[in-house]
Amino acid sequence: MGALFSKPEVFMKKALFAISGILLLSFMTFCEHDLNSYKGEPNILSFLSNDSAKILVKVGKTHSINDTLKYVVEYDTFRIVEGKDTVTRIWESKKYLWNGVHVASVSLKQGTREYTLVEDKDTVGYYWTKDSIKALPGEHWELKVLYSDGEHISTSTTVPDTVKITSPLKDTISSKDTLKWVKPTGSAGYFIRFLFWEKYEIPEKDTTILSSSSYTILASDTLNPLALKEYLFGGDSCRITIIALDTNAYDYHCYGEINDDGKYILDDYMHIKGAWGAFGSQSAAHSKVYIIEREKQPPLE
Repeated sequence: MGALFSKPEVFMKKALFAISGILLLSFMTFCEHDLNSYKGEPNILSFLSNDSAKILVKVGKTHSINDTLKYVVEYDTFRIVEGKDTVTRIWESKKYLWNGVHVASVSLKQGTREYTLVEDKDTVGYYWTKDSIKALPGEHWELKVLYSDGEHISTSTTVPDTVKITSPLKDTISSKDTLKWVKPTGSAGYFIRFLFWEKYEIPEKDTTILSSSSYTILASDTLNPLALKEYLFGGDSCRITIIALDTNAYDYHCYGEINDDGKYILDDYMHIKGAWGAFGSQSAAHSKVYIIEREKQPPLE
């Protein structure tokens, strides 16, 4: 008891924290049972890229107080031919809930240039630039969104420099090689995408080329090596794309992923003041097409 009353400020902080928690829980419970009173919060999503012809900004509002972090998982089943066997594979993808809004005023500014975006007539909440515009590495972009109810959101991003691939420089690649590149300015992490091509024969039909892809997310370092063994799982040739992500894009894509320490990344992943979502940027560098060298299997005894 003496220890408790020797620090009354600690007791008061705990009491206020408990009361605040009860009030917050009561408020959330009220919102859950009275969704008609919930008008939604601003929800904006856009990623500028140096390899996109036009810029898209998705402008919406949340459905309810509970769906801001939720997503649904969708599964796509397909069959491919591997040798003499037909194999069934299932791909899993995340689909985030979306509630687009009409009649928003959306503009982008880069230096002295300013662009007004136009809403897609076929998709509610999708706003596109009128002309073909590329966000170039090193450029600073500002986004402003004015909702029809008068709510105003503004945010910005700086496009990372382009990745420079330094290895491998030969025409072939194998699981013994290491993919290397120089860290570009402004990058917080990377998407690594592998696009594979494979030729196989179908009886009584022409030769078919099958393409498939795989990707991973990496954190940044001065020089990032990537062991290719677990990614070169199929195909005769492949093209590798390294996409440098700014902090906004990297944090958004990595939320809920497992980091190098085996822990889930649950830090704040949205950097728009007053809104959910993300406004980020990225720069992509594409490798040449590599012929995949397979390791020779030892002969059967």
